[in-house]
Amino acid sequence: MEKKESFVLYKNWYEPIKNLSDASLGKILRAIFEIQINGMLITELEPELIMAFNFMQTQFKLDAERYRLKCEKNKEIAMMAKRK
Repeated sequence: MEKKESFVLYKNWYEPIKNLSDASLGKILRAIFEIQINGMLITELEPELIMAFNFMQTQFKLDAERYRLKCEKNKEIAMMAKRK
């Protein structure tokens, strides 16, 4: 499967993190990009940031699985169309 070039940030994530400092929000954003681009989990986050990031990471995993299943289905459809 080809590596995705994008990922989704959800608006409902803002409410639980909106009162964090700019520095803390920056740390979460850096952690998001590192896991999405390099597959690297940043472990040097404060406990409250880890908690917020874990919710996001769970959604990323769900989104990745949905994308994988969609790609598989599209591949099957393309194979069936080739056979016709």
